[in-house]
Amino acid sequence: VSEEWSSDLGCPVAEAALHTREISVKTSYIRAFGALIRKAQIEITPGVRQAMAMTANVVLEDPDLSISEDDVRKALKRPGPWSDA
Repeated sequence: VSEEWSSDLGCPVAEAALHTREISVKTSYIRAFGALIRKAQIEITPGVRQAMAMTANVVLEDPDLSISEDDVRKALKRPGPWSDA
């Protein structure tokens, strides 16, 4: 699922997380969510990733998307404001 949409979240860190070559709603949401969690100084543990996946499934409410803890781990692996790198 790809679509173009503008972000005006009022949070430069979260907005930076959304700037990717091909905008994927799933990846963009996870990275913006991760950036906000990092900004709140919360460590992203496996349990937090699981909670992020469950939250993303509820918020995005798309029957074509199924977000797992592994999807969250992979989305946050790339260096950026959402990662440790």
